[in-house]
Amino acid sequence: MASLADLLADIRSKMPAEEGRLFGYEVGNYVGGLSKFLFDTPQDRWSDPFDVDPPHSSRFPEALRTMIAKAARWVDIVTMDEPTGAFLDEIVAGIGDTYAAGRRPIVRFLMGRSFGNFNLDTKTMLWKIATKLEARGGALPEMYLAQIAYQEAKSWNHAKIVAIDGCDLMTGGHNLWAPDYLEKRPIFDMSMRFEGPIAKGGHMFANALWKFVRNNNVPGTKTYSNSLRPETRYQVGGDAPRSEWAPPADPPPVTGTLPAMWVTNSGWGVFPNHIDKSDSSGYYAFYRAMLDGKHCRISQQDFGARFWERTPNFTEVPLDGYPYPLICHDWHFFNRHLVDAIAMFLHRSDTTSVDMVLTSPDGRGHYNNLISFKSIFNVVGYRMTRLRPGLSKEQAFRLLKTKFRLAKLSSGGKDTWSNGEPKRNHAKFWMVDDLFYVGSENFYPSTVPPGIYGSIQEFGVVAQDGAAVRSMILDTYFNPMMAKAVRGEVKLEDLTW
Repeated sequence: MASLADLLADIRSKMPAEEGRLFGYEVGNYVGGLSKFLFDTPQDRWSDPFDVDPPHSSRFPEALRTMIAKAARWVDIVTMDEPTGAFLDEIVAGIGDTYAAGRRPIVRFLMGRSFGNFNLDTKTMLWKIATKLEARGGALPEMYLAQIAYQEAKSWNHAKIVAIDGCDLMTGGHNLWAPDYLEKRPIFDMSMRFEGPIAKGGHMFANALWKFVRNNNVPGTKTYSNSLRPETRYQVGGDAPRSEWAPPADPPPVTGTLPAMWVTNSGWGVFPNHIDKSDSSGYYAFYRAMLDGKHCRISQQDFGARFWERTPNFTEVPLDGYPYPLICHDWHFFNRHLVDAIAMFLHRSDTTSVDMVLTSPDGRGHYNNLISFKSIFNVVGYRMTRLRPGLSKEQAFRLLKTKFRLAKLSSGGKDTWSNGEPKRNHAKFWMVDDLFYVGSENFYPSTVPPGIYGSIQEFGVVAQDGAAVRSMILDTYFNPMMAKAVRGEVKLEDLTW
């Protein structure tokens, strides 16, 4: 069984200069009970066949307010696009609570903007936040709000982080979009809160992203910042933060025992020395964890992506600047390193098994890459026979049939809502025995066809859980989801290598 120390040693060997910027290790963290630390949406709805009535997931935005309201020095919010609805309202309420308590934290919002979308109107967003705060009777904070992307959105932030004072962190798959998560047909997703020094990772990653904004702050492009200061009221400036988050001289006492590591994907162009490639400490962690252990559990939106040109099945495609070889099947392509991790895990011993829950491949393209289970079985089985010489197709088929439980997300026996829309999984979670990851990084290669491929900024936490945390995750989230999921069937005649 791999330990967190094993993962840390492997990442240090692969990225020796990046500790403290693209990964970091911290002890003394704490994860408590379900109501304050695990946020899956819609929570505990695995038996509901049809729509769910609001407010089914309100405790998640409410938890953001509780976290922010405790801030004394610094609030970092890193996300995709603008927070909306109850998410924005609760964030603003949390900021107002800090000022009502006589505290004055600096607030930094940093948002990714994906390919093909118009620029965010950050000035209007700042005025909207200021108006909400003044309506509450509170003072205005020192606040910065930026959009970040590299080379007109060839690479953009996809991380989801709320970090408070280096001692409280929320991360996971959730974008802060009320229509997607809080209404009648929500996206299924998962985020987790951690108390303790692991929160430093959220601030350090945000520091690095903000450094890029500060050095490339040009209005009208894909990277620019606006600011609002108490003394200027509604006079919105164009500057980025001049200071960075730094650990306090008197850090709060350690209260937990959970060891954890923050991991990232650098994406393209944002990090010095990573201009033309992407290094993912998150992928490295998964690959190393899969060299040991017995039971792997995965919850993801998709495992592959759509390719933009017809390529012979099982062809490996190197992309200039992309560090991971891709393997193709039926207009789909996959990160071969992740495929190999699963393939090796399945044939390594008689006791290993993999459970994977994805969005149904039968639905439309929103939160769905339309990747057939047949293609997933094919590429995993094919790589098993290449990694274990002498393994026949029939033997690979038996391993896939008995040890690889590949399923589409469902609840109440239905994988669609009442209007026929598919129930979609947007989580980015894996667990190998007692190691688990919660974060923003998808297992599928990031692409924006035709012919434009990218790698985006990601963040997550890998922790080595105690019995109580493990039980909470499995009993509340993964096991009910797997029990209600609809399992795919591998057929020998569908294996085409």
